[in-house]
Amino acid sequence: MNHGLKSLHITKLSDRKDSVKRIVARGVWEDSVNQDFDILIIDGESADPHRIERRLQDAGYLRARTIDPNRSLFELESLSPDVTILGSSLSNKQCYESIRKLKIVDILAPALIETDSSGRREEDFPAGFHGIFRFNLDVGNGEVSDCIREALRSRCDCALIPDLPVLVGRTPRMQLIREGIYRVSDKDVTVLIEGETGTGKEIVANYIHTFSRRRKGPMIKISCGNLPDQLLESEVFGYQKGAFTDARRNKPGRLELADNGTLFLDEVGDLSLFLQVKFLQIFEDRAFSRLGAVEEKMVDARVVAATNCDLAKKMKAGEFRRDLFYRLNVVHIRTPPLRQRKDDIPLLADYFLKKYCSLLKRDPFEVPGNTLELFRSYRWPGNVRELENVVKRAIVLRNWDFVEHEILSGADRAGDEDPPSADPECIPPAGDVARRLRGENPSLREITRAYVSEIERKSILDALNAVRWNRKRAARLLGVSYKTLCNRIKDLDIRSA
Repeated sequence: MNHGLKSLHITKLSDRKDSVKRIVARGVWEDSVNQDFDILIIDGESADPHRIERRLQDAGYLRARTIDPNRSLFELESLSPDVTILGSSLSNKQCYESIRKLKIVDILAPALIETDSSGRREEDFPAGFHGIFRFNLDVGNGEVSDCIREALRSRCDCALIPDLPVLVGRTPRMQLIREGIYRVSDKDVTVLIEGETGTGKEIVANYIHTFSRRRKGPMIKISCGNLPDQLLESEVFGYQKGAFTDARRNKPGRLELADNGTLFLDEVGDLSLFLQVKFLQIFEDRAFSRLGAVEEKMVDARVVAATNCDLAKKMKAGEFRRDLFYRLNVVHIRTPPLRQRKDDIPLLADYFLKKYCSLLKRDPFEVPGNTLELFRSYRWPGNVRELENVVKRAIVLRNWDFVEHEILSGADRAGDEDPPSADPECIPPAGDVARRLRGENPSLREITRAYVSEIERKSILDALNAVRWNRKRAARLLGVSYKTLCNRIKDLDIRSA
């Protein structure tokens, strides 16, 4: 019995009779009462702007509020509702834009689109998004409640879709990335995404495709750094039968497969100069030829490129073509490393825990507080991908102590990524050191010794604070023996604040 509720896009995972996934869904919603849920109503101008609020209150939903469809992305993110209802007073365009904003803020967010008495046609609804449902208020209270709870369960179902990209984080840097995605995704322009390995460049590319006009078409990925030129050329452009020794049949290339969709060029900075010329021709002519073919094929694909290197520097060094760089760099998005968004670490750890506990069929559990503190102090050279793998290992091993030891033993390796000496905060101000010197005219040796002592003092304090003054763990973090650390704490007169 579906109570008038119909998914517009997905076959719900609950229909696959996976008991573990159903338990996850029940555990989140079915033990709660109606007034526990925050419901956001987005509606256009009407004679009675609060009619949906009153109808929900009759059904026991007391925490509902109505806003107009012109709210910004940041305002929607601050509201953070459990479920959103889109009123029938919205035009189709307003409904579509509201869905885009809502899903860019939280791609797992469930939404109900109200059908009025005239009824919107199926093709009028925003297609291509997960967790969007039709909804009719002209039913009994029990059916209204069932509709809302089924939509809430869909959040758990969507979270378990293996290939669904999820952009997790609420720090200002992530808000700017979401704003950039919203502004650029429905504009058919080329986007260049730069960032370190493991920072989520491919997820950003997926969002740009998902919220674009091309979302019904394919998104085809080309890894530019993994293959030699000849093999990569045949993968990109395809080939005709007989083009080379092993070409026993015609094969379309990835460029051809991306027609009417998005072509994602991953690690574009690794392209050779030879292939850079080939791609430049595609930008200029929107045409290409398969290897061994004479006729040209037209292609209509949006290009999104990503790289973990600085293309501007490569261009200045003559390793990347200037004309191709400017073709790619129409809109630029930079994904921040995890060490620059540490407030997102608890959210990311919680998301990965819930996801992999369900996928690996493990009972859910939480990250211990001391482990989260260690996560915050670690520099994460592998960024979000490394955090994901660490959480996955903890789930498999059911042992956070092993994970903590692994991180502590890798602290020196992580430090090599961005040495403390390069961080201005690690270098004491000259005035502070001078005040520690007793002589009016200190020698160079005395100045050097004072600087070294101050840096050592700060490093030890940082390590102790990171592990809540557990000296054994701080010693492992610093790579020294417990006895040595105790002696240095005494020599430098380091005390807890």
